Amino acid sequence: MDQHDQLEQKCKAAFNNFEVEPPAPVWDAVNRELHTPRRQFSIWEYLDPTAFFSNRRARLTGVFTTAIVILFFVTVYFLSLDRHVINGHAYTGDRRLISGTAILFTVQDKCKPWDSVQFYRTVPVDANGYFYFKGVDDGNYLLRIEPGYQPENTDQFIASWYDMHGDPAQSHVIVIDDEDVRTDVHLIRKDHLQTGP
Repeated sequence: MDQHDQLEQKCKAAFNNFEVEPPAPVWDAVNRELHTPRRQFSIWEYLDPTAFFSNRRARLTGVFTTAIVILFFVTVYFLSLDRHVINGHAYTGDRRLISGTAILFTVQDKCKPWDSVQFYRTVPVDANGYFYFKGVDDGNYLLRIEPGYQPENTDQFIASWYDMHGDPAQSHVIVIDDEDVRTDVHLIRKDHLQTGP
């Protein structure tokens, strides 16, 4: 019996170091390796410059940036295709019209524009008499300026077609082909209208 006890003690003494519990940080490290937590996406992490240029994120960012740039230029190209600008000033005598409306009409028949006039678009005339039509398609147009409701406008001037015509049959046709058009319109004074006999 004593020999058995001595043998048991010798075995325990020999394997004593193998039974020592590892320190707690070791188990924590093993647990982290076996059960990696799912990472939560954070906008701040995405904007972090140190993590921004990782391979996957850099490729993804490059693809999105390239797609946006291409989309921008394609949009600009198609919006500017065969589209032009008509702009200018409206005058009341020697002064610029201080308010009003510019109206653009399309014309199908250049020889008889009054037979084929269709409304196209309106823009305001600002305090400097300036009007600006953008994105105008190729074609033939008539331009009409209507004065605002200020007494100095409505009491002295009538709505006029380009240029200085009260009748669209006598107005000038604006032709838009390859380039923008700048033109001024002079409104007709009421006292210049011819009255019947």
